[in-house]
Amino acid sequence: MIDVCTALITPFLENGEIDIDAFEKLLQLQEDAGIGALVIGGTTGEGWSLSLEEVEGLVEMTRRHFSGKIIIGTGDISTEGAVAKTAHAKKIGADAALVIVPYYTFPSEAGTLLHFQKIASLGLPVIVYHHPKRTGLKLSLSCLKSICEVEGIVGV
Repeated sequence: MIDVCTALITPFLENGEIDIDAFEKLLQLQEDAGIGALVIGGTTGEGWSLSLEEVEGLVEMTRRHFSGKIIIGTGDISTEGAVAKTAHAKKIGADAALVIVPYYTFPSEAGTLLHFQKIASLGLPVIVYHHPKRTGLKLSLSCLKSICEVEGIVGV
């Protein structure tokens, strides 16, 4: 069981590149504190602005400096984008994916359920990130229950 999971920021240099030294320091702080898991490239970590290659580089650094679980933010504005990001996260060895409800597009609850079914079918454990202030969509309890019944959904 994981007691604490930190959603890490992704530090950037003034030129827009990832600040590798600062990121490694963040990783060491988490390791020293005994944190059990990290979210890399989630909404706190500017995941929407990172390329797949940048996420892969962050995960490689994380594996070198951190012994806990790695959760990768794979949410996207579209189901196709989230599926592609989740498939990539699985390929590079993520322990789970943190997937936000599609933002900006306001899918129906049936569409949201289908979104999570498609992502969970990839076989990587999925944590649903329900954040109505960021997505503009507040799911009903019955919709969340249906999503949680999907095989492969491991948390909200």
